[in-house]
Amino acid sequence: MALLGRDGEGETTERQYAAMAEKLGRKLEAGLGGGKAQLLKALKDVSDALGRVGQGEHSTEMKTLPNVLVLKALLNHSDKDVRLYTALCLSDVLRIFAPREPYEDDETLKGVYSAFLDALHHLDDPSKSAFICAQALLQNIATIGLCVPMLDLECEGADSLVVELFQVLFKTISPMNSPLVEEDVTKVLSTMLEEAEEVSPEVLHTILERLVQPCKGENPAAHTLACNLIRKSENTLQISVQHFLTDALSTQRCGTGELDHPPLCRRY
Repeated sequence: MALLGRDGEGETTERQYAAMAEKLGRKLEAGLGGGKAQLLKALKDVSDALGRVGQGEHSTEMKTLPNVLVLKALLNHSDKDVRLYTALCLSDVLRIFAPREPYEDDETLKGVYSAFLDALHHLDDPSKSAFICAQALLQNIATIGLCVPMLDLECEGADSLVVELFQVLFKTISPMNSPLVEEDVTKVLSTMLEEAEEVSPEVLHTILERLVQPCKGENPAAHTLACNLIRKSENTLQISVQHFLTDALSTQRCGTGELDHPPLCRRY
């Protein structure tokens, strides 16, 4: 039965769904010691309620839920489905709170983004049930650039998160799923490139190696993604590519094993 709105109508309002998510979050915390089935059902209920709340709407209704979702009992749970739905719920919390940030601590945000990266691996096979949840997460990230704050983290190990984001999305895209995810993946990665102060050699490597063999032939969808990303971010990448090529040509050490990135030097 639909909840009665404050205006007396039978349709549940976004504010009520936000309040419902908060209440379900307290129930979720109380049931952390229970079995997987109970925990997963609670997370799905939270996810359903959060998915009905718009961006920037009624975040004040959620006072404890954001902190519940970053508990290690959820982020580090042994079951992949529990971790997957936790990541989706976290993405909805960030979306609803935007442009405000519910997490001020860099280590906490690092844990959130690590959960995202773990969940995005499930994009690889659209025939599995986990794909739908991972795709919803990807869409949240793409819609409002949820991963952009990743660029500003200053805690230990934060730099590797950006590189891993590019690596995970290039690895998971394939001819099997590209019609479903390519647009959002391109948007996520191009936004990261545009917002970065500089493009790291590791990120550049991840993109450029898809242009040449053997990567080009091993995964044509990743090759297409790299081409589209370069076209879309041409101005952003131009200086980084020029610096890379200048460094590669000036070393005069290709093939000696002394160059920092010998595979790139040999290929380009």
